[in-house]
Amino acid sequence: MKQKAAILLCCLASLPVWAQTANVDALLLSAQMAYQDADSKQDQARRRLLQVEEELKQAQKRLLDAQQLQQQAEMAQQQALADKAAADALMQQATQRLRDAWQQKEGQ
Repeated sequence: MKQKAAILLCCLASLPVWAQTANVDALLLSAQMAYQDADSKQDQARRRLLQVEEELKQAQKRLLDAQQLQQQAEMAQQQALADKAAADALMQQATQRLRDAWQQKEGQ
């Protein structure tokens, strides 16, 4: 009987230690879960940053390409304006020669 009482007393005495150990284990588990969650969020943020940086890089390239196309179009427009001005001047000269020729024809 004394032996059972001693065992019971030992078990009761170890309850606070066991409870403290369980509390430490729960804290450790909670800390591990928080760490894993933070690690996961950090990894997601890192991947998102890489994705956004790649999208920005592609957008900048498209912008440069568009600016280059705009410059080419502006140069083509300037050339077309010059060609039209030359054609207009040629047309004026041809029209004047035609008038002059008709006037001579009518003057005969």
